[in-house]
Amino acid sequence: MTGTREAVEGCAHCSPAATAGPLQPNGVEADAMQTLPESSVSSGSAGDTDNSSGERPTSPAIDATLDVPAQQVTVTPAAGSSGRAANVRAKLRVGRFIVRSVLGRGAFGMVYRAYDPVLDREVALKTPRFADDDATSYERFLREAKAAAKLRHPNIVAVFESGEAEGEPFIASEYVDGTVLLALLKQQTIDIHTTVDWIRQVAEALDYAHSEGIVHRDIKPGNMMISRSGRPQIMDFGLAKRFEESAGVTTEGTIVGTPAYMSPEQARGQQASVGPASDQYSVGVVFYEMLCGRTPYVGDAWSVVSQVSSPMELPPAPRTLKPGVPRDLEACCLKALEKDPAARYPA
Repeated sequence: MTGTREAVEGCAHCSPAATAGPLQPNGVEADAMQTLPESSVSSGSAGDTDNSSGERPTSPAIDATLDVPAQQVTVTPAAGSSGRAANVRAKLRVGRFIVRSVLGRGAFGMVYRAYDPVLDREVALKTPRFADDDATSYERFLREAKAAAKLRHPNIVAVFESGEAEGEPFIASEYVDGTVLLALLKQQTIDIHTTVDWIRQVAEALDYAHSEGIVHRDIKPGNMMISRSGRPQIMDFGLAKRFEESAGVTTEGTIVGTPAYMSPEQARGQQASVGPASDQYSVGVVFYEMLCGRTPYVGDAWSVVSQVSSPMELPPAPRTLKPGVPRDLEACCLKALEKDPAARYPA
């Protein structure tokens, strides 16, 4: 991601004057974001809540039961589960963690806002929902814990620890007081200076992750938090891949990622080719969406996969959709979206 970061930093729209201070959408100051509803606050992703087709979803990006009191929290177990997902009563504690409220839920599991009385801090506590015999999901959960735990960067949600409580796995992560970028994009248009600043910070975070041997593989607005101070932070390393990962972890030919944001090599199932350039492509999609109000390719999931994977299907130039997009930003964005990984910015 080094090339993407340097290209964005070199843009006339990313001068020190343009990005000084905690930037907010449309120039809103940090204090103004205190008015955001708490139901939009989260620091963990419980599953895919965004529309993989690339079109803006009309349903809420975050479950409507967010931030309900702990006494009302219930979990529906997966069919056939007994051990790991057996704890399905109202949750007041997970191990030593005291559950405060629900931050999010999805097909994969739950994310709670919880308090750690030992270290006296708020955390985002992620617990899975899968059957005991679902080894693939359990492996993905452990992979996320291992991948994220080794990363320490201001633009990556920190993982404090992982373990099991009464047979139930969990990941305790940094609690970020802010809003998921996906929800923010549905609420308002992000100004150019803020867009460039956030993309630059995300590129820096991924450059660091790549230097640690980690490829995220699922960069999208639903996996980015924007703190109240205006800092983007990457979360959910559930699909992360280590450079040295064995071939058996992800089978060649398997499509891994979110269609609208995955790279062409991911869309083709060429897992051996997935690397830092793949994350760069996904950042380019987010950049494109923030500039244009839509993703490069739209349609149903399989149509999008077909368009992304085809070398003949090129995305509309941003300025054809939004004439006000500066030419240098358009060039930077399209470079990151090159179909051939070798044609993107050097990692």
